Order: sequence, then structure tokens, then C-alpha cells
Amino acid sequence: MPLPAYFDQINTDETYQLTPIGAPAPGMFIAAKATGGAFKIAGGPAGIQVCWQVTGTRNDAWVRAHPPATESDKPASMRGRYVSPSLFGAGAEGSLRGRGRTIVPLPTPAPLVIEASAPTDPDLNP
Repeated sequence: MPLPAYFDQINTDETYQLTPIGAPAPGMFIAAKATGGAFKIAGGPAGIQVCWQVTGTRNDAWVRAHPPATESDKPASMRGRYVSPSLFGAGAEGSLRGRGRTIVPLPTPAPLVIEASAPTDPDLNP
């Protein structure tokens, strides 16, 4: 199965997920790990369709130079307080706002709009 050619160069600890479509596929397995932009699936019934997903831990030069921060506990003064307290059943007294901190809410993302149109090639659109 094709992957970007750089996949195995910048990722470690790959995880493979396979889902057969239309029928069970006992015995299906990863025959070869990702190398050179591809991996190999084997086993299962001949001709079966498979949905697949490969994930890995990013390990390129940038992430090695800037490792992700680990999760840390809130300071005691912030525990039990929320950006949106009503979502957690707390009243205004449970808010982080108004305690000398400015919380800037994230912007609401614009809706994704996908437009489809008829092909303009006259051979495809008689």
C-alpha cells in the first residue's frame, strides 16, 4: 500500500489498522512494515477490499529539537476552575476569568464547504 516516500524516515513506532470490507478476513496481517513509501498486507481471502490506516510517532529533526511538552497539573489556584464552567456544571464562581487572568477563546472555525461541478472535458460530459 502506498505511503508518502518520507513516511518511514520521519516516523517511529508505526501502528497499522486493517479493516476488511464485505467479509471477515481471518489471517490478514502486515507482511512488511513501511519502508520506501510502502507496506504490504497479506493473508485473508483473495480479492478482499481493505481499509487501512498507518500512524507513527513523529521523529524528524524539528520535533527532536523541540520535543512536545508533557501534560502537567494545574496550579492549585486554578484547580476546579474552567474556561467554560457551565459545560462542567459549575457556576460563574468556577470561571478562570476575573481572577487576574485573561482567557482568549479560540476562534470558531469556518464551516468546510465542498463544491462539486460537472466535468468540463467534452469527452466526459457529452
